[in-house]
Amino acid sequence: MAGGADVILIPEMLKGKLKRKDLLVILLHELAHIKRGDLWISLIQTILQIAYFYHPLLWLANVIIRRLREQAVDEQVLVAMGEQAEDYPHT
Repeated sequence: MAGGADVILIPEMLKGKLKRKDLLVILLHELAHIKRGDLWISLIQTILQIAYFYHPLLWLANVIIRRLREQAVDEQVLVAMGEQAEDYPHT
């Protein structure tokens, strides 16, 4: 957000269940989304999906884009974690 603060919300019920390293991994993942501008892309996708609700190719494209976006962020987190990357899928 330009000029504002980005906020990552974590459900209250997870607060006591997460280990410190698990919380770090979750934050790395969400911060990667923020850094890449994924929130804006998702907003544009949602607006297009509302405007062209009945277009099946748009629905398919949105599913593919969302999967690729998550895969790209997951790969970015794995690189950032280095040798501890094997813990990421569990988190």
